[in-house]
Amino acid sequence: MEAEDESMHYSDDPRTKQFIYCTIKDIKEIQTRKYTVPYDSTYLFDTVQLKDVIYFTGGGLPGADPSKDQYYQIVMKVTIKASMEMVVDKLASMNTPRANHAMIAGTKNLLYVVGGTNATGSLSSCEEYAIDANKWKEIAQLNEKKKWVSLSSWNQKVLYSFGGAIDGPDKASDLIECLEIAKTSAKTWEKVKISSGDGLLNRRFFTGVMHIPEGILLFGGVVKEAEKDDCILFNPSSKALKKQSELLRPDAFYRTKPGIKSSNILIVGSHDGDLHIYDKGKGKWDLMVKKIWNPEYGFALKSDTF
Repeated sequence: MEAEDESMHYSDDPRTKQFIYCTIKDIKEIQTRKYTVPYDSTYLFDTVQLKDVIYFTGGGLPGADPSKDQYYQIVMKVTIKASMEMVVDKLASMNTPRANHAMIAGTKNLLYVVGGTNATGSLSSCEEYAIDANKWKEIAQLNEKKKWVSLSSWNQKVLYSFGGAIDGPDKASDLIECLEIAKTSAKTWEKVKISSGDGLLNRRFFTGVMHIPEGILLFGGVVKEAEKDDCILFNPSSKALKKQSELLRPDAFYRTKPGIKSSNILIVGSHDGDLHIYDKGKGKWDLMVKKIWNPEYGFALKSDTF
């Protein structure tokens, strides 16, 4: 995320088809508008935003009982125009229906979906989408079948997967896995051996993740059914984990993607919709919690702390 993003988005409520698109004109006041997901899925899909384009993948519909849940392999491209009109295009479908998966842009032309669940259970399968060719292909699998992993792309060369929820007694993973984008045909992702700070990540899912010049920030998430406020820096070069300034409030980050304005990175938490702000220069977090409803634009988030 080296370039400045003038907009960002996040899911309003995982039980609804709503998502929020935010225009970041000034960090003190962010104009937002609600939209409806452009296909049947009401939950568990994931997204990637590249400038004013948002890619939606998979998800599902809950059934009368879990055996009747529906899972999708559908992919949609949503363009938000300057007039705030939403233009929708259907793209090539994924090879595997999936929900609860993670999605990321590895490069400007390659998108990735990782893990998740469908009618067969948890998944280790992963797929790569070439935007220019509008084509999906299956790639190396994760070492574990799991959902709700956190993803980051490092310098458009390496993908990193952190934690996630797994089947079994521990119910969460502390594994860090990596995959070189140039070697996606490998059999599995490589397990990362931590050089220092081993144990800081714990077994967690719904972890927030941000790419900064010093490395990859991991923050919040759920550990043993409790939301966390810790923040950890992962250094891809040294493979070390190090504690950083904590969030001002514990939170989880599910289906919410960061945006950037000036020296600040912004991300909306999944618990109460609070806006967490990371100052890259100071290496510290701030928090916007004031919500002002605007019937035309949704709600604006404001703070007197800036």
